[in-house]
Amino acid sequence: MFPFFDVGHPCRFDSSSTSRGSCIFPCRCTKGCDQDTGQCLDGGQCKDDHPSGYKWSEPACQIGNVAFHKTASQSTAKWNERYPASKAVDGSIDRSYQHCAVPNGVGDTNAWWKVDLGENYKMSRVIIYNGNKGSDCYYDDEKGNHYMGRTSRVGSRTCRAWSSDWSRPDSSFPDGSKSAAGHYCRNPHEAGEGDRPWCYYNSNHNWLYCRVNRCQCDDGHLGVFCDTTCHCSSGSCDKTTGHCPSGCAAGWSGDNCQTGAQQSSAFTLSVGNSYDVNDHTQCASHNGAVAAGATVNESCTATGRYLSIRINGEADNHLATLCEVVVIGHKYICTYPLFPKPKFRSSVTPAINDVTSSNATVSWPRAADIPTDLEDYYHYMLWLQADGEREKNVTRVEQGAGEQRMEARITGLTFNVKYSLRLEPYRELNGEREGGASTGTITESGCDDMTTVRVEYKVDTSDSWNSVQPNKVTTTYVAIDGLSNGRYEVRLVVINNENLNSTSASKYVDFRMSE
Repeated sequence: MFPFFDVGHPCRFDSSSTSRGSCIFPCRCTKGCDQDTGQCLDGGQCKDDHPSGYKWSEPACQIGNVAFHKTASQSTAKWNERYPASKAVDGSIDRSYQHCAVPNGVGDTNAWWKVDLGENYKMSRVIIYNGNKGSDCYYDDEKGNHYMGRTSRVGSRTCRAWSSDWSRPDSSFPDGSKSAAGHYCRNPHEAGEGDRPWCYYNSNHNWLYCRVNRCQCDDGHLGVFCDTTCHCSSGSCDKTTGHCPSGCAAGWSGDNCQTGAQQSSAFTLSVGNSYDVNDHTQCASHNGAVAAGATVNESCTATGRYLSIRINGEADNHLATLCEVVVIGHKYICTYPLFPKPKFRSSVTPAINDVTSSNATVSWPRAADIPTDLEDYYHYMLWLQADGEREKNVTRVEQGAGEQRMEARITGLTFNVKYSLRLEPYRELNGEREGGASTGTITESGCDDMTTVRVEYKVDTSDSWNSVQPNKVTTTYVAIDGLSNGRYEVRLVVINNENLNSTSASKYVDFRMSE
């Protein structure tokens, strides 16, 4: 059986990639899934989609982009109509502005973008696709290697699909794969045939440059990526050299006014379970500007329902264009690796010690099959049933890290009442609880089997104690014979099955015979 946490649903996996049942996990195989294990049927494979190039992976094709088509929001209202937050989770990695979310307006500081994954997911990394300034132009980023425009013709000819070129690996393309690049002009970085975007136009792999213009930097930026900010005292700088005719701004120096203040981090990634991004916990940060058209891949090991991106600084940060945000993770209820049910071995019997008339200590060994790195999710429930009454849970005990023996103190027992005791180990995740194999029920009495009770008494002025020890206590009183008039000191002594005594406080009684 595949190691997923079974929470009692009618099935674990949908039977096909198109079904939408009440199962815990969707089927992400090309030819259907086994409903118990999620394994692909009939030679099928994990699907490759959302966006293309992010193939779902094992176990059971459940690890992949969990942000696709989820609900997204952002801090600015200015760009919500033209560049809504949803464009960052639509599955398209086109870098043109019209395909991106823009979470900040001009002059905004600490802007944010957020996606609601719908439920808790365990995340491992986040990939962010930054936008290109030009709608269809290329930057001098190693001869246009990052170009992802939509031009698909060379002269009167239509470009051939890159998938026809089996010699070129998917990693050569900024889209992530040959299939995603389609038949659009590109300059695959591992080939180096050209100085700018090009394409094949026939089956003989003849090629030509595409009519794609070189992008021009906006005022205030320079460099081959247009990702460097000018630092002039007034006006703009030369878009190639960075020279400022008006001189450098305060705090900046050098021929191109680039020596000066330390640049703060461009953005931070945070995860949480609150709708408010201020309540989220940071899992990663990226330092420095992000190049136009670049892809940022950050490790973010965290668990939660919401992922937020906070843009640090002002709106000239290029990361303010989020063309696609890919969140790699899986359902938190998914157990990877094994998340087994705990169980007691058949020979395990809890030990009962330190018994008094109202309390007892129960101890037991660690349940089997509890992984050492998942101990936080395992617990024990102690069930108690008084003779003639319903069973009830009286205490919960955590599985301590590395602990091999657990212990619990039961209080509030009624003297001389027979009790049945049972211990149940269980695991709990996301509010879902499932018990493992319990110990057998053991039945003990407050006195009959596990204790001896005696009443001790003496004359107040004497040092010598007398005792009454019945064979079987069947009531809450005993008779003491042979007393004479006087003051007596009386106490109750309980001896458990390990010869440990528990003595009550003394009571003083004045005894006088009736005339």
